[in-house]
Amino acid sequence: MPGRRVDGRYRSDGAHFALTCTGGARAKCMRWGYRPWDRAPGTPKAQMYEACVHMVRADYCGDGTATTREGMTIDIYDRHGVQKSESGEDFRFEAGRAPTGAVCVNHVCVPGNVTLDAIAARCPRLKGALGERCDERAARTAGAVLFNRSR
Repeated sequence: MPGRRVDGRYRSDGAHFALTCTGGARAKCMRWGYRPWDRAPGTPKAQMYEACVHMVRADYCGDGTATTREGMTIDIYDRHGVQKSESGEDFRFEAGRAPTGAVCVNHVCVPGNVTLDAIAARCPRLKGALGERCDERAARTAGAVLFNRSR
Protein backbone atom coordinates (compact mmCIF):
# COMPACT_ATOMS: atom_id res chain seq x y z
CA MET A 1 0.00 0.00 0.00
CA PRO A 2 1.27 3.53 -0.64
CA GLY A 3 2.53 5.04 2.59
CA ARG A 4 4.28 3.66 5.62
CA ARG A 5 3.81 2.64 9.23
CA VAL A 6 4.89 5.18 11.86
CA ASP A 7 4.48 4.20 15.51
CA GLY A 8 2.23 1.35 14.39
CA ARG A 9 -0.17 3.61 12.42
CA TYR A 10 -0.59 4.21 8.70
CA ARG A 11 0.82 7.47 7.31
CA SER A 12 0.21 8.53 3.72
CA ASP A 13 3.54 9.06 2.07
CA GLY A 14 4.27 9.11 -1.67
CA ALA A 15 7.88 8.08 -1.14
CA HIS A 16 7.26 4.80 0.72
CA PHE A 17 5.10 1.72 0.58
CA ALA A 18 4.17 -0.89 3.17
CA LEU A 19 3.71 -4.64 2.87
CA THR A 20 1.27 -6.67 4.91
CA CYS A 21 0.39 -10.32 5.36
CA THR A 22 -2.70 -11.29 3.37
CA GLY A 23 -4.32 -13.10 6.31
CA GLY A 24 -3.87 -10.44 8.99
CA ALA A 25 -6.10 -7.66 10.27
CA ARG A 26 -4.57 -5.01 7.99
CA ALA A 27 -5.25 -7.03 4.82
CA LYS A 28 -8.78 -7.91 5.95
CA CYS A 29 -9.57 -4.22 6.43
CA MET A 30 -8.26 -3.39 2.96
CA ARG A 31 -10.29 -6.24 1.40
CA TRP A 32 -13.41 -4.91 3.16
CA GLY A 33 -12.90 -1.52 1.45
CA TYR A 34 -11.00 0.41 4.11
CA ARG A 35 -7.97 1.18 1.95
CA PRO A 36 -6.15 3.96 3.83
CA TRP A 37 -5.13 5.90 0.73
CA ASP A 38 -8.76 6.32 -0.41
CA ARG A 39 -11.28 8.84 0.90
CA ALA A 40 -14.89 8.37 1.93
CA PRO A 41 -17.28 11.33 1.96
CA GLY A 42 -16.38 13.33 5.06
CA THR A 43 -13.88 10.87 6.57
CA PRO A 44 -10.45 9.93 5.27
CA LYS A 45 -10.39 6.15 4.92
CA ALA A 46 -7.07 6.12 6.79
CA GLN A 47 -9.12 6.82 9.96
CA MET A 48 -11.57 4.05 9.09
CA TYR A 49 -8.68 1.69 8.30
CA GLU A 50 -7.01 2.31 11.67
CA ALA A 51 -10.34 1.82 13.47
CA CYS A 52 -10.91 -1.39 11.51
CA VAL A 53 -7.52 -2.85 12.46
CA HIS A 54 -8.31 -2.28 16.16
CA MET A 55 -11.78 -3.76 15.64
CA VAL A 56 -10.58 -6.93 13.90
CA ARG A 57 -8.10 -7.55 16.70
CA ALA A 58 -10.63 -6.68 19.43
CA ASP A 59 -8.02 -4.15 20.58
CA TYR A 60 -10.43 -2.08 22.67
CA CYS A 61 -7.80 0.20 24.20
CA GLY A 62 -6.01 0.85 20.92
CA ASP A 63 -2.72 -0.11 22.55
CA GLY A 64 -1.94 -3.14 20.37
CA THR A 65 -3.38 -5.72 22.79
CA ALA A 66 -5.53 -8.14 20.82
CA THR A 67 -8.28 -9.94 22.75
CA THR A 68 -9.94 -11.91 19.97
CA ARG A 69 -9.29 -15.45 18.83
CA GLU A 70 -9.11 -17.14 15.44
CA GLY A 71 -12.45 -17.66 13.73
CA MET A 72 -14.57 -15.10 15.59
CA THR A 73 -17.40 -13.67 13.48
CA ILE A 74 -18.10 -9.95 13.66
CA ASP A 75 -20.37 -7.67 11.65
CA ILE A 76 -18.56 -4.45 10.69
CA TYR A 77 -20.39 -1.39 9.40
CA ASP A 78 -19.99 2.34 9.04
CA ARG A 79 -22.12 5.37 8.23
CA HIS A 80 -20.46 5.92 4.84
CA GLY A 81 -21.74 2.75 3.19
CA VAL A 82 -18.38 1.04 2.75
CA GLN A 83 -19.74 -1.83 4.85
CA LYS A 84 -23.37 -2.29 5.93
CA SER A 85 -24.64 -4.34 8.85
CA GLU A 86 -25.74 -7.76 7.68
CA SER A 87 -26.08 -9.66 10.95
CA GLY A 88 -29.18 -11.27 12.37
CA GLU A 89 -30.85 -11.00 15.73
CA ASP A 90 -28.28 -13.31 17.31
CA PHE A 91 -25.76 -10.46 17.00
CA ARG A 92 -25.82 -7.38 19.22
CA PHE A 93 -23.96 -4.08 19.26
CA GLU A 94 -20.43 -4.61 20.57
CA ALA A 95 -18.53 -1.33 20.20
CA GLY A 96 -17.91 1.88 18.31
CA ARG A 97 -14.36 2.45 17.07
CA ALA A 98 -12.14 5.41 16.30
CA PRO A 99 -8.58 5.37 14.91
CA THR A 100 -7.24 5.22 18.49
CA GLY A 101 -9.40 2.28 19.63
CA ALA A 102 -12.90 1.86 21.00
CA VAL A 103 -14.90 4.92 22.05
CA CYS A 104 -17.32 2.70 23.98
CA VAL A 105 -17.85 -1.02 24.53
CA ASN A 106 -21.20 -2.66 25.18
CA HIS A 107 -19.85 -6.21 25.51
CA VAL A 108 -16.63 -8.00 24.63
CA CYS A 109 -16.38 -10.46 21.76
CA VAL A 110 -14.44 -13.13 23.67
CA PRO A 111 -15.32 -12.98 27.40
CA GLY A 112 -12.67 -15.59 28.21
CA ASN A 113 -9.95 -13.22 26.97
CA VAL A 114 -10.99 -9.91 28.56
CA THR A 115 -13.79 -8.43 30.66
CA LEU A 116 -15.32 -4.97 30.81
CA ASP A 117 -13.70 -4.54 34.25
CA ALA A 118 -10.29 -5.38 32.79
CA ILE A 119 -10.84 -2.86 29.99
CA ALA A 120 -11.81 -0.18 32.54
CA ALA A 121 -8.63 -0.88 34.52
CA ARG A 122 -6.35 -0.79 31.47
CA CYS A 123 -8.14 2.05 29.64
CA PRO A 124 -9.33 4.70 32.10
CA ARG A 125 -10.70 6.78 29.20
CA LEU A 126 -13.35 4.06 28.63
CA LYS A 127 -14.41 3.66 32.27
CA GLY A 128 -17.66 5.63 31.83
CA ALA A 129 -18.41 4.19 28.39
CA LEU A 130 -18.79 0.48 29.11
CA GLY A 131 -21.75 -1.88 29.26
CA GLU A 132 -25.29 -0.60 28.78
CA ARG A 133 -24.04 2.99 28.44
CA CYS A 134 -22.66 2.02 25.04
CA ASP A 135 -24.98 1.77 22.08
CA GLU A 136 -24.65 2.94 18.50
CA ARG A 137 -25.96 6.41 19.32
CA ALA A 138 -23.47 6.88 22.18
CA ALA A 139 -20.68 5.61 19.93
CA ARG A 140 -21.58 8.10 17.18
CA THR A 141 -21.68 10.94 19.70
CA ALA A 142 -18.26 9.91 21.00
CA GLY A 143 -16.73 10.05 17.50
CA ALA A 144 -16.81 6.44 16.28
CA VAL A 145 -16.13 6.00 12.56
CA LEU A 146 -16.82 2.23 12.57
CA PHE A 147 -19.21 0.00 14.49
CA ASN A 148 -19.48 -3.70 15.03
CA ARG A 149 -21.90 -6.31 16.21
CA SER A 150 -21.02 -9.73 17.57
CA ARG A 151 -22.59 -12.66 19.37
